[in-house]
This record gives sequence, C-alpha cells and structure tokens, in this order.
Amino acid sequence: VKGERGSLMGDYEVFGAQQPALWRRLQRTCLQSPKAIGLGYGILVALVAVLTIVIIVLAVIVAQDGDGGGGSESVSRKMGECVTKFTPMTDAFRTALHRGTRAKLMNTLNPYVTTPHNASLVYMEGGSVQSRYDTDVELIFRQESNFMYAVGVDMADVYAVIKMDTGECLLFVPEATTFYQQWNGVVLSPAQIKAKYGVDYVYYYSEFAEVMQNLTVGITDLKSVTIYTLDSSTGTTRLKPYSINSSILSPAMTTARQIKTKEEIALMRVSAQVSADAHAQVMRMIVGDLKTQKLYEYSVASTFVDLCASCGLQHQAYSPIVGAGYHSAILHYTENSALLNWKASSTPQNHYNMLLIDAGAEYLGYSSDITRTYPINGKFNEQQTVLYSMVYNVQKQVQKLMVPGAVFADLSQDVKTTTCLELQKHGFVVATFDCVATKATANRIAGLFLPHTFGHLLGLNVHDSFTFPTVPLADGMLLTNEPGIYFNRVAFEPVFNNRNATNSLLPYLNEALITQYLDEYEIGGVRIEDVVLVTATGNELLSSGVPSKISDIEAYMQE
Repeated sequence: VKGERGSLMGDYEVFGAQQPALWRRLQRTCLQSPKAIGLGYGILVALVAVLTIVIIVLAVIVAQDGDGGGGSESVSRKMGECVTKFTPMTDAFRTALHRGTRAKLMNTLNPYVTTPHNASLVYMEGGSVQSRYDTDVELIFRQESNFMYAVGVDMADVYAVIKMDTGECLLFVPEATTFYQQWNGVVLSPAQIKAKYGVDYVYYYSEFAEVMQNLTVGITDLKSVTIYTLDSSTGTTRLKPYSINSSILSPAMTTARQIKTKEEIALMRVSAQVSADAHAQVMRMIVGDLKTQKLYEYSVASTFVDLCASCGLQHQAYSPIVGAGYHSAILHYTENSALLNWKASSTPQNHYNMLLIDAGAEYLGYSSDITRTYPINGKFNEQQTVLYSMVYNVQKQVQKLMVPGAVFADLSQDVKTTTCLELQKHGFVVATFDCVATKATANRIAGLFLPHTFGHLLGLNVHDSFTFPTVPLADGMLLTNEPGIYFNRVAFEPVFNNRNATNSLLPYLNEALITQYLDEYEIGGVRIEDVVLVTATGNELLSSGVPSKISDIEAYMQE
C-alpha cells in the first residue's frame, strides 16, 4: 500500500469532484490507516454491486413490458415459443390415422370394383420436389393430398400399391446415392420407413417388377389384373402389362374424404387451435405495436406465420391474405405490401383502416381456414359497426343451420336471402324490395356484396374434395362458415355506369349510401370465417379461440 497513496488519492479526487461529501469522507478514511483501504475497496465494490442489480432488475421489467404501447403480457414471447399448448402426435398415431383412412377408401371403392379382389390393385404416386423456374433452387416439398390420405407417407418421389383383398400397402422408394445423402442428409432405410409410417412393406424401385410378379402369381393373363389409378397417365410405363381403370378411384376418394375419421378430426382441432391462437395474438399485438412503429400488411402476415411455425406447423394451408382498407374487399388479395394507417375522412370522426386477415396453418397435412376483420386501433366506428354487424348476424344464422341432413345448396340460398335482408335493414337495399319472395333478383343483389358461397369443405386441402359436399351434411364433416360483405368498385361500377341496362339492379339499391362506403369511408369489406365440425347433435366451432363479437374484439385489443 505504501507508495501508492498518491494514485489512490488521485482516483478518489476524480470521483470526489462529482460526489464531494461521500468521496472525501472515503478518502480521509482510507488515508488514516492501511487497514482502512481494504474497507474502502469493500464499500466501493458493494456500491457497484447494488447499482448492477438495479440495472438488471430494470432491464427485466422493460423486457417484460415490451414497448409499453398498450399490449398485453401474453404478446411477449421468446424466439420459437409456441403460444398454444397441445400434445404432438406420435408415429403410432400417424399409423392408426392412415390405416383408418386407407381402410375407409377401400370400403368406399369396393362396391365399384368389378374384377376379383385378388386381381385388383390400387396404384398411387406421391409428389415430387419442384424447382423454381429454370433454376436448381428447390421449392418446399408438400405431399400430394390424395397420396397423403391413402398412404400417409410425406416423402418425395415415392409410389405405392394397395391390395384390394387385404388392404395391405406396399411402398416403393428410390435408392439414395452417397452424393444425394451428402447434400440432403442420410435417407431412412426401408425398415425405418416402415416403422415410422406404418406401411406394411417397403421396397426399392428396382424391386417393383419382382414384387408385382409375386402379387399376381397364378394369374396367367396379366390383362385380367385391374389397377385403379387417379388418372390415365399415372405409371403408364411400369403398369403397361396390366389393365388400367382411372374412372372410379377419384370419385371414391372424393366421397371418402368428405367425412373425417376421429384421428383426422384430432389433427384438425390442432390446426384450428394453433391458427386461432395466432390470430388472437396478432389481434392483441397490433394496437400496441402501431404506437411505436410502422406496420405493413406483410408485417402482420409474417408474424402469423411465425406464431404457427413456432408450434411446429411449418406449412400454411394457403398464402395468408392480409388486406387493409380497400384491400379487404379483394377476395384473394396476397400482395400484402400496404402500410397500415388511418385516413381522415370528411366526417368529423377520423377512422382507422379495417384489416382483414385470412390465414390458417396445417398440421400433418390437415388445414385450417380462419378470417377476422377489425379496425387497427381496436375500436369500431359507426360505419365499421354497421358493416361488421351485418356479416356477424349472417354468420350466426347459418351456423344454426349447419347440422346433419342440411343440404349445402339450401344453406347457400339462406345466406344470400339473409344477406339481402341485412343490407335492407341498414338502408343499402330499398325498403320496398322483397328479399324473400323475389329470390332470383335478391340473389343477384346479394351477389354484388357477397360474390362467394358461405363456405367449403376443409381437410387435407383448404378447399377439400372438390370444395363443396356432394351429399347432405353429416356427423364428421368439417366446413368453413365464411359470409362476407364487400364494397368493391369492380362490382358496383358496371351497375352504376349502365343505368338503362335490361334487368338493372339500380332501382333496388341506395346508390348514395353505397357510394359513401366506396369513396368516403374506404371501408373495404368484412369477412368472418370459422372452422365448423358437424356433429351428431348439431355442430362445434373449432376456431373459438379468437374473438368475433364486436364487444369481445374491442375488449381483447385494449387489454
């Protein structure tokens, strides 16, 4: 210590210039005895430690509060954190799932098979990896839906044979070269593939001819063996010795996929739950985030995708539709590039963009499809309330009718009639028009505002099994319920610009009010879409995790 006092004093004098009383007392104490210098160091270390703890605590509080812009604690999440709690499906579940769907397909196909079952086979090809135009950049692989339903293997470039007499599934896979595995990873062996996917047998391509010979042993005329395919061009070379029937497998597949098995329903509960929770998180985040930063439509889309992917749902069922303002009136708008903002209208009240988000993830191939529309500031103004309430009322009306035995065409007609009545109640359609008795004209009027049906089948495709049911609704069907009302200039300008046209709809419309919604309010459109499971006693809403009632949306966005 001796000989270093000068330097210590100098250090203390620097600090002392800012805190004279404290540091001068410390200086005098340290200079009184060598032992006191140790005490001085101790005090200094203690002060630094306390200050460090305070800084850490403040940092934690700030991190928990986020931007402080009105958001909720629930929107603060770590990278990759899933906001939905569910138990991931096991390989055993997948095996049970696709054994069930395969058996269902065979049972549906059986009545139409005319050849003996020991001479009847189903042949299907899976999807292939595709590349971006004229490049070697591979696109993300997603298995072809019919193959996924019948076989359940999500590997590329594989094909399968199903025996009609036993239902056994034989999978054929390419042999992977060392070069391929260096670039793409080690490929599962046939035994590993069999264990993972639960197919009965796995062979290499090179074994196909020998396997087929064993399957048809004892049959001298191979043309008496009928192989059922989805289309006539499938497997034309390798199936050349046999008779091909491409007319009955596709309609059988469509029929089988309309009503879901319990395992399929379990998967669709997950996809609907995760997607609904992602919608809810985005809904809650927008108000707070807009106070501190600019948000674009793509900001919203990417957040939704991230929330789903963080739960392991890496595929979206379709490209998210995120439309603000007038873009919300474009049914399949996917540009997703506009800024979310507010527009000062000619009315005394400034109003914020309405934002339509139509997005859904898929889980192990099974889709969801959910839409919500709301003002980005979390508060509906008068015009937004009118538009939203009309759609909400139509949706609740049709949901009551989505029960076993209901016919899809009848439900669609009810939606058109109810839409016409809602528009009339709020002055968009003249009071003297009869929406019920004059059905044909009422449908045309409703079509100006609602150019699509109320919903569609949902499953391995977002528009599943050719979109609409071919039979009455039944226990196990999954459909969307998605009415909407849109103020789109493209729809109304031909009516307003051709006033003398035959059968013009103009006499039945309130042109002035419609024009206000088109030009002054720039309100766009509203669609409310949910996933509905038809049950034996009625129906169940699988997407209830995201609010749809105005009061619930406003309360949720302001939490």
